[in-house]
Amino acid sequence: MFSCLNGSLMSAINSACKSLDVIRLEGAQEQAARNIVSVEARRENDDGEGISPKQKDLLTSLIYQRIDNEEERERRLQEVQSYSRDDASEMISSFITASQR
Repeated sequence: MFSCLNGSLMSAINSACKSLDVIRLEGAQEQAARNIVSVEARRENDDGEGISPKQKDLLTSLIYQRIDNEEERERRLQEVQSYSRDDASEMISSFITASQR
């Protein structure tokens, strides 16, 4: 009799664990789907060509801090809008490395 009860109990536990695994996997799949949608939305909003707002803010700040000549500063500030992300990264790196010398 005890072996029947033990067998039934083990079967019930096994079924419950399978159900919990299914629920956990469904949640993980939903989270993965949300992440994919989020990445795709960022790609659609970001053409990859223009300077990012963070880059623009940092570069503008660096120009004000590092360039004393007012004409040169204004010229550089006007150029910032036309920079690509790569151009902006290079300019930021050049300002930072120049200040470390």
